[in-house]
Amino acid sequence: MGFEPMDGGTTIHCLNRLATLATLCYVIIVRLMLKFQANPMTTHFISAEVPLTETPQELVKAVEQTIAKEGKPLRWAIAKVDQVKQTAQVEAVVTR
Repeated sequence: MGFEPMDGGTTIHCLNRLATLATLCYVIIVRLMLKFQANPMTTHFISAEVPLTETPQELVKAVEQTIAKEGKPLRWAIAKVDQVKQTAQVEAVVTR
């Protein structure tokens, strides 16, 4: 049982097509790598203090605005609430 080309072509013809396809894939991968190397993203862990608000929706908005000043947020969490100072300690991971 050998390699049988599906379109009736020769084995050499099929191997040439595979080589061409592999070359195209390589070129695409290299171009993508160069694109991302030109604009590298780095991740940073940040901590911020946000004043507590009247509603949870306002708090979320305040947290997102504060974090956006540092970069594009990947995730964030309220780590601690200080009821005396009426603040929330926020920890986040952002990209720049």
